[in-house]
Order: sequence, then C-alpha cells, then structure tokens
Amino acid sequence: NGQASPDIYYRFNIGRIENVVISTCGSTISTTIHLLTDVGGTIITSQNIPICTGTSSSLTRLLAPGNYIVVVEGQGTQIGDITTKISVQPGMKFNAIQSRVELPINPLLNLGTGSFTIQAYVTPEKIANTAIVSNRYIYSNGKYDGFQFGIHAYGELWMSLNGVEYYSTVNSPNLFDNKCHYVAITRNASNVLKFYADGLLIATKTATAFNVNTAGPIRIGSTMGSNPATDEWVREVSIWNVELTAAQIQNNMNKAIPATSSGLV
Repeated sequence: NGQASPDIYYRFNIGRIENVVISTCGSTISTTIHLLTDVGGTIITSQNIPICTGTSSSLTRLLAPGNYIVVVEGQGTQIGDITTKISVQPGMKFNAIQSRVELPINPLLNLGTGSFTIQAYVTPEKIANTAIVSNRYIYSNGKYDGFQFGIHAYGELWMSLNGVEYYSTVNSPNLFDNKCHYVAITRNASNVLKFYADGLLIATKTATAFNVNTAGPIRIGSTMGSNPATDEWVREVSIWNVELTAAQIQNNMNKAIPATSSGLV
C-alpha cells in the first residue's frame, strides 16, 4: 500500500497499554500513515480520515507495551510539509460536559459487606474532590449511602463508606501533580482499608463494617444524581470482589488484566 512519494519514519516505545493517536494535522499535502510493529509487520494503515480540517490523516489504536514504527508519506507523488504528531490518550475525560459513565445494574457489582478491590488510572486536572468510582444513590439524615472512591482536595486518596470518610493521610503523595497515577483501594473481611498509589501501599485504615450496596448504578467519573465530576481523566477501572494483595496490585500496574482473572467482576 506504499505511495510513490518519499517516506518519513518514526520509532516509539510504550511501557504499558496505551491508546495511541497518530495524526498529520497541519500538513500541506494529503497524507497516509502506516503503523507497524518493530519487526516490520503492518498493524494498521490510515484511510485518510482526519481528526482535523484539511487533507490530513489520522489513526487511533490501542497498543500493547513494546516498540513501534510509524511511516508517513504523501498521497501518490505529493511532496510537501508534513506535520506528524504521536500522542497518548490518557483515558476518558470527565468534566461538566462529559459527567460520568454508568455501569448497568448487575448483582455481580454488589460489594455488600465483603472484601473488594478497586483499581484505576487517573489524571486529575483540577484541585478539588474527585469521584473516580461511586455507587452513592441516597442522601438522608446528613449521610450518603454506598461508597465513593476518589482523590480529596488535599491530593490524597479517600474512601467514603455509607457517609463515613477515610483518608490515605496528609503524608501520602500529592496526586495533583499533572501526572497519571495508578491508584487502588482494598477492603478485607476484617474491614481494613488499604490505599495504594503507583503500586505502593501508602496507608491502612480500620473501617466500620458497612453494607455498601445501593439501589443505584456504579458510576465512573462522578457521584450520585447529576453531580458532575471535576476535571479528570480516568481509564482502566477494574472492580474485584476479593482483596488483592500488595504483590498482586503491584503486578497489575502497567499491564493488561485478563478478563478471566479470579475475583474480577
């Protein structure tokens, strides 16, 4: 599928699963993009479908960790200025416009009084309380039901269980640093909460035994009702009905989680 025009080659590496976007927006000629594995096998070739105005091309692909090659060329024999951009989408953006994703109500997602683990990658863009995952549904007598896992305005992880809030302590890493963080929370049969950031255990708290089931759906990026999320990117959320160990949480970092993993719901 090569064109007669000269080729421009780029090589890049990703250390984790990423949604990679390659575009030639701003080029002065019509272009074609080829994405190949490091050993030369073609993965995908653009169909000259731009994500911007003009004659530019683009392609988006979810890629496993590894080395890749991009070949960019003009359509046919066209020669001119080609602007190439290779970027990574940090996930789904939640704000006042895109406020949340709701998971269909499913008994498998009822965490009840049992053990659980919640994992996600999050990039907060605004210093405020964030809701990464929540099933809050009712506010009564000054308290919320259900659970909410997120980042507090102080930059620490926090978990609310039936309106009682637990924090990863002010001595934990400040997560409002414009970087993507791998975060996790676990609860075991003894109601011990463990907070993790970037694969490391940062805090342990003993919680009250609560049944966190509600009549509402689990939301990603927002809390109950129509309350919008603060500005944040969220990706690769996983919910488990078991307490993962510290070793398991660290092992899951920057890796694809098999759908058949024990306890993954």
